Amino acid sequence: MPTTDGGNLLPDGGLAPVDVPNPVLVQTMAPEEVRAGEVIMVSCLILDESGELYSSAGRTPTYRVSPETSIERMDGSLIAARAGEVEISCAFSDLMLTDESPAVVRILPGDPAEVVTSVDRSSVEAGGTVTASCDVFDAFGNRIEDAEPSVSVEPMDEGNTSDGLTTTFTRAGTYDVSCELAGAASVPERVEVTPSLPATLALAKVPDQPVYAIGQVVEVVAAVTDVYDNPIPDADVAFVSEPPGSTLGRNRFRYDADGTYVVTATVAPPTEGDVPLTGSVEIVVNGNGPSIQCTSPADGAMVDVAPGGTVTFSGEVSDTSGTDVVVVNGEVATLSADGTFSVPVTARFGMNFVDITAIDSFGAESSQTCTFLASDVWADPDDVLGNTVSLKLRQDAIDDGDRSGGIDSLGDLLQTVLDSDGLASTLDSALSDSNPLKADSCDVGGPFGSCTVRSRVDYQRLDLSGSKSVELRLVDGGLSARVAFDRLRVRLRVRGRVIGIPFDTEGWVTFDDPRVSMIFDITLSGGRPRITVRPGTVDVSIGGVDTSFSGLDGAVVNIVADLAEGTLRSTVENLLRDYIRDNFNDILDGVVAGLDISSLGTSLDVPSLGGGDPIPISFGVGFSSVSTTPSRFLVGIGTRFRGPTAIGTPSLGVAIPPGASPSFLDDPALSQSMGVSIHSVLFNQVTHAVWRGGLLNGTVTGDALGGSLPEGLTADLNGRLPPVAEMISGPEGDFVQIGIGALDLALVYPGLFEEPIRVTLGARATTNVALMGNDLSFEDITIEELSFSTGDVSLDASTREVLERFLRTLVQSIVDNVLNDALPALPVPSFALPDSLSTFGVPRGTELGIRSPSLANEPQHFVLRGDFGTL
Repeated sequence: MPTTDGGNLLPDGGLAPVDVPNPVLVQTMAPEEVRAGEVIMVSCLILDESGELYSSAGRTPTYRVSPETSIERMDGSLIAARAGEVEISCAFSDLMLTDESPAVVRILPGDPAEVVTSVDRSSVEAGGTVTASCDVFDAFGNRIEDAEPSVSVEPMDEGNTSDGLTTTFTRAGTYDVSCELAGAASVPERVEVTPSLPATLALAKVPDQPVYAIGQVVEVVAAVTDVYDNPIPDADVAFVSEPPGSTLGRNRFRYDADGTYVVTATVAPPTEGDVPLTGSVEIVVNGNGPSIQCTSPADGAMVDVAPGGTVTFSGEVSDTSGTDVVVVNGEVATLSADGTFSVPVTARFGMNFVDITAIDSFGAESSQTCTFLASDVWADPDDVLGNTVSLKLRQDAIDDGDRSGGIDSLGDLLQTVLDSDGLASTLDSALSDSNPLKADSCDVGGPFGSCTVRSRVDYQRLDLSGSKSVELRLVDGGLSARVAFDRLRVRLRVRGRVIGIPFDTEGWVTFDDPRVSMIFDITLSGGRPRITVRPGTVDVSIGGVDTSFSGLDGAVVNIVADLAEGTLRSTVENLLRDYIRDNFNDILDGVVAGLDISSLGTSLDVPSLGGGDPIPISFGVGFSSVSTTPSRFLVGIGTRFRGPTAIGTPSLGVAIPPGASPSFLDDPALSQSMGVSIHSVLFNQVTHAVWRGGLLNGTVTGDALGGSLPEGLTADLNGRLPPVAEMISGPEGDFVQIGIGALDLALVYPGLFEEPIRVTLGARATTNVALMGNDLSFEDITIEELSFSTGDVSLDASTREVLERFLRTLVQSIVDNVLNDALPALPVPSFALPDSLSTFGVPRGTELGIRSPSLANEPQHFVLRGDFGTL
């Protein structure tokens, strides 16, 4: 009987001619457009002479790419790299066939990875502008034309303002200008801002005394600033004395006769507004000079000496009646024939008071309190002092492993992303775009070129309903992320023919235990903390692949299994890797980029003691360090306080208290998830700024001080040293000690001194500290030590008691003003979460920070300890 399966047999049993199809053509299927970093999904089809698909079973194509530099080859996949068009051709070497009409794929730039900054000028005068240009590139060096970066200036300062990519600078100094874009590292440009024209002039005498002896050398120091209060150290200033004296150098004078001399300083033009800039000081020379004179260190000097070190203190007394005894700090000093003396003094940090009493041959006493400020570490008041504030996150703030109770760790944020519809939507879209996963083609050939098994495979849907987890751990230099899925199932439709019999069915491919891991580096880039994926650390694995299809021939099952283990598995691994890597990197980088400390820097007006115009002080901040170990993430923040220059007294700088090591606190006692520490030197930065701004210079009245002081009381103040604070720990507890010294008063006290009397004052006070919100409150101010002298004016016991009571009231007022009025709110940083997280269900405007903090004192640090979470 004749056969019916293809007509190979004739009715008489003979053989009919058979056309054996020959493969003659290869077609390459690829997406029209991809982004750099994405896998280019390529399918290779073999066609025979009739245009029918020819079986590619058992054959592995090779890919010819032109230009080759447009892609990177990874585990058999093609990764888009260089933007532009690329031609991809499939080739089967065993068939000696290559696609002569390659697929053309347009590669677009990927996500921003680097922002390179350029500026229109590297140096500008205060008041001028600098405009930045921003070139944005992806991880493969492709320029991204439509990116919209912003500009950042470090260190931050209220006096500098940015509008778009243009910054107006009013504060002199050196700055890093950076273009910023979420997820991208920044390469900053250095800009130097120089002072503008001279606008103000302040003069000071060194040493600063009411009366000078004949032959004593007096230096007149000029402090010149521009209209923005920037010091101009190299200003051209000429000094002229009238009447003339002996000039030593440019600004040092010596006089050989009694009299009142006026030294006038004139700043050479050009000046701001072409206004003549002059100032003068008065030097009174008396033949006898002061009866007691501190020569070294001079009264009001700053001395570079370590606490506990020895300072040789020397002085001189003069009395026409002859001085019999000199007592220094309660000890009799050896007096030379020429009236000089010297004694060793043990220095302590901050104010050091030297009380001197001279008794002449008639028993009359003269007294003098001299003060010097001692420290062996100083900071430039015009520079940012690094690491005065630190933020520490322990592992529980990174990931406590508990997904209940809201967001209280970075791991909770990543879990929110993992649980969202975003991952499933991304995988579903990508797999749908890849259809057909296997084009309709012959899989198993029959005799004489026939086809026994023919199939097509299409993606249908995705099931990610299994459990998903993320673990985030601190490691050296960064964070380690591990993502685990219970399973991932892909629904496939398989259709075709087996020996001419059609089939069409669906089934599941189950990928068991998919895992993705990577390490993120945490660095300081462009003046801000940044998080990026550490190269070579991304790893993807799938534990096993199972297929479940009913009613399929064994050969078809094998085809599906090969597809699942090969192309489909590779596709799923690539999609998981890209989604988790890119989204986790963007989120973590966005979180640390949201550590916005710009709001911590502010400006404040410090009330003057006499009720006059307040002193404007700007508070600038900037990141200074980032450090990560397996136990903690630590960020250091630098601070700077600047104000006007109302006095010209030279300074060694801001005195840094001893006893803190390292320079910022890696709080070893922190048991909660977050801590913030503030170094006590921040106080001294403030006090130095307000001192230089004239806080201790001016007139104070009895009405301003309050209490029972008499009407008409006035005190003209001249503070020659800045107040200095340090933290003290002792058996009675922890407290802040603040020292005031070399404070001169010309005091009129009705009923006691109708004419001004000169008083030199020094004091040490202590105060307790409490936390009120983000403010430190200083309470129970107690004056522990009070030193004052009235020169040659002798006081009876009752007068001295009244004067001392007034001076205590004055010191109380100064300390309260300096601590409670001059200090800004504590600079406690928080994390502003990026708005992009709203797509994952995180409300816009969410901030993470320290919750329910408690205040503790550690060596030279105020420490806030609390739990990390939503504010």
